[in-house]
Amino acid sequence: MLYKNTMRRNDRTSKTLGFCRCLMLYVCTATLIVQAPSSPLERMSVETVCGMRLRPTSSDNIRMTPMGTRSFPGDTAVFIFQNNFWVNLHHFLRGEARRRSLNLPLELPLSKLSVNERAAWEAALDAYIDLAKRSLLFDAMLVRIDNILARVTDTTALKSNKIDPKIVAALDSAAPIYRAHLWDQHRRANDYWIATYGPAIRQHAVAVKKAIADAFQAIPPNGPILVDLARDTGPTLAYTTEGPAGTAGHTVLAPQKNSDPEVALDTIFHEISHTMDNQITQLIDGEAKRQGIKIPPDLWHAMTLYTTSEIVKREMGKQGDPTYRPDAARVEMFKKSGWEEILFDMEKFWRPYLEGKTSLQSALHDLIQSVAHESSNPT
Repeated sequence: MLYKNTMRRNDRTSKTLGFCRCLMLYVCTATLIVQAPSSPLERMSVETVCGMRLRPTSSDNIRMTPMGTRSFPGDTAVFIFQNNFWVNLHHFLRGEARRRSLNLPLELPLSKLSVNERAAWEAALDAYIDLAKRSLLFDAMLVRIDNILARVTDTTALKSNKIDPKIVAALDSAAPIYRAHLWDQHRRANDYWIATYGPAIRQHAVAVKKAIADAFQAIPPNGPILVDLARDTGPTLAYTTEGPAGTAGHTVLAPQKNSDPEVALDTIFHEISHTMDNQITQLIDGEAKRQGIKIPPDLWHAMTLYTTSEIVKREMGKQGDPTYRPDAARVEMFKKSGWEEILFDMEKFWRPYLEGKTSLQSALHDLIQSVAHESSNPT
């Protein structure tokens, strides 16, 4: 769950990357726009899915526009979801090339392919060897490829002079094989995720975005976040980078990793915070500088994870619910990241601020002072 405003994120610790969460949603023929309700009195019934209130999909809830549309809605649209063949194929080829290089099982076994298919597919994987070594989040080439492919409709052949011809050729040769063996399965999973969680996302997105910005006194960027669903997102649930022109960012999310309703909403809403990463890190680094102390380099990410999780829990009416699954996932994530003491300090100093019991200045001062003391005196 990181947003690459600039390459300054490269100096953050690598353990942060293991818990980045990216939402990638693919719609073959249409773009789903998650937008603020036009009125609180909209005529919609409410249904419950796993304890979460979801509004059913309808023409009032979700506006569909042709895939070729290049215009974007105004500030009320937080997310645009799409199910893009070429983005999915690109991510899948990179994932398979990486798995092959590590001698891991392939999701498309070569034994299932004909002789001609196998030759073409292996050649495509060979072309992706270098890309498989690059970071989906931080590598400028991969970010650029993602953003270019996100604008391509589901054509029979890819035509682009903005991508390395070797990669274009690999995608074109692999496309009919992917369509024949896996695309229908992946497409249906993406569409199902959109239909299932899109209404709840639409219902809460505007409020969550405002709450995150208010918590860090940040100014959210204009434009929606473009979200692509794709099965293969590396080790992450979802990740966010700079997006195409006119967007606030580009998120890629794996639907099968976000099938739990509570985890799904916690993941996608967290991605909003990464469109404000630079402002958040400047706030935290500025306070550390004022105190003249050194803080853990990944404190900013721990704080965005904690803050957005608390905001989403409040928005979903889950405060005090011991069965709320993202809480347990957060504890486990902080433990794996070595952030147990940071979690303790945020519960002590940051939670009261989020609950409106103290000021930002006071909470940030006390949190950073305590975190810095503990990091300089490890047990």
